[in-house]
Amino acid sequence: MGLLDRFKSKKDSFGKNKKPKHVVAPKSKGDQREQQRRQFAAVPAAGAVDRPAVTKDDRPSDRRSKRSTDTGPAYRILLRTVVTEKATRLQTGGQYVFAVAPSANKLEVSRAIHHLYGVRPTRVNIINVGGKFTRYGRTSGRTKAWKKAVVTVPTGQKLDISGA
Repeated sequence: MGLLDRFKSKKDSFGKNKKPKHVVAPKSKGDQREQQRRQFAAVPAAGAVDRPAVTKDDRPSDRRSKRSTDTGPAYRILLRTVVTEKATRLQTGGQYVFAVAPSANKLEVSRAIHHLYGVRPTRVNIINVGGKFTRYGRTSGRTKAWKKAVVTVPTGQKLDISGA
């Protein structure tokens, strides 16, 4: 399969009972992948359990059931609950305070609350909290700025934020 194999005559390869490589068109990658897929699908893995193939009818048709279990992005939006005197007082009125990601907006916070707690908020207010100036001995610095969200839930509903 050297560089000069392309220039060999057909007589040289005639006795080998095959065509020269430059004449045969290679298979496309899609064909090779399909062939490999069929090959591996036919051979069961060692110790594998024979399971029936899942058809489209067997899959859950309700999209909400899938969304309620997928909470990965919600934990990136809601960072932690804010526990202060004011936040505790607001909970009696159905308002909960969360520290949220700096890039989060009201819609994302509302969706995250719905995914995690199963309650659709009636209102979401977002406040940018600036960092405070502090001193560490002789050096002065500034604390990190953050964003908080005040989430209002419908009357009669509560969020269980003790575990969050």
